[in-house]
Amino acid sequence: MGASIGAILSPSWHSMCTGARQLGLEEGSDVDGMVAGLYTAATHGGLFFGPTIGSPVMQAYGFEWSATLTAAICFCSVSAVITYVIIKRMCLKRNIKKNINDVKTEASQLVEMHEVYDYKSDATHIQQNDQQKENATHHH
Repeated sequence: MGASIGAILSPSWHSMCTGARQLGLEEGSDVDGMVAGLYTAATHGGLFFGPTIGSPVMQAYGFEWSATLTAAICFCSVSAVITYVIIKRMCLKRNIKKNINDVKTEASQLVEMHEVYDYKSDATHIQQNDQQKENATHHH
């Protein structure tokens, strides 16, 4: 049982800290304290509600159906986690592709602007403006 809890504790703790950082919380003792509190509350909540709900269910339906119900709940939980991970990865890939396309579009726009932009005429306009300013200051 200790080996199982150890195998569950490390990845779930890491995932909760990663999730907190993704939400914008800064890494430090405050985040560690919140993660520890949430983890402890969930663990102790399960330790309380498991026997509190499990005992009446087992008395009413017997061991076989109680075990089947427990397996069904575990299956639903695993299905929800797998669905979440798949959707998250699909969204991540879509965001990465979108960001890459945005960068490509911006780069191509900059290249087009560079190709279209007439540097010689702009330099001529700048020189003319400078001359007009010089003439204006000499007349005053």
